[in-house]
Amino acid sequence: MNDFCLLGDSCIDFDMQEIKDKNISLIPINTVLDGVEYGINKESISLDRFYELVKEGKKHTTVAANPLTYEEYFREVLEAGKDILYVGFSSGLSSSFANASIACENLREEFPDRRIEIVDTLAGSTQESLILDMAYKLKVKGLDMIEIKKILEEKIPYIWVEFVVDDLMYLQKGGRLSKGKAIIGQAMKIAPILVTDKDGKITQYKNVRGRKKAISKVLKDIEENIDTSICDEVYLSYSSNRQEAEIIKEEIEDLGISKVNLYEMSLTIGAHTGPDTIVFAYASKKARE
Repeated sequence: MNDFCLLGDSCIDFDMQEIKDKNISLIPINTVLDGVEYGINKESISLDRFYELVKEGKKHTTVAANPLTYEEYFREVLEAGKDILYVGFSSGLSSSFANASIACENLREEFPDRRIEIVDTLAGSTQESLILDMAYKLKVKGLDMIEIKKILEEKIPYIWVEFVVDDLMYLQKGGRLSKGKAIIGQAMKIAPILVTDKDGKITQYKNVRGRKKAISKVLKDIEENIDTSICDEVYLSYSSNRQEAEIIKEEIEDLGISKVNLYEMSLTIGAHTGPDTIVFAYASKKARE
């Protein structure tokens, strides 16, 4: 089979050096703050500065990549004589994946001798990063992209994410959580543990009073449910509090986990979750519901 390029998008948490080292190309799903559009590179604006400006009243949103953007990035790879495996952001959270599908259909007619395969991770951020990393490691082992796609689609239902946010109103403003649930949760000082379901949408998994208890509950879930036969690593990301994340990383390592990958969250996702978010992604013995 022809050589292929692995593509993802800016919803993953890898830093720029890791993206470069793994030779992964990213499609920008941009964040707009006060009329200024920010893409993949977080060096253009830090998450801390982003949150400062939001607190000052600056309006923000994210913009799904349109079919033309996908065509531009995909065409560059195809013209270089390579096939494409795109591992993308959840179709349950954005129209980006549907737009990628449109671009693929257009380009398949233009490049009939090339292969373009796309995988819906039904995930974002840390969970999406784990899945993309699975694809990368399988590519390094020498598997072709059709084999990799099949394996990913078999394993994706078992790739879990659990995350705890500090302010539910960020998710509500971004359309990822209902206003009623956000208001009730804030009023009762509930620290809900959120997950993405089998359709790739955010849902409340468990309600816990207090952040520390919520994080302890997630650690217990990991200890009881992790399936190391799928992935023996845990992926952990934070939006603003690295010190807290470092402590949690050590607590996960104390569970006997072989490796904990720690990242600062992508701007694309951090714009929706808000500051003081902590995200855990791992392979689970039970499928998403």
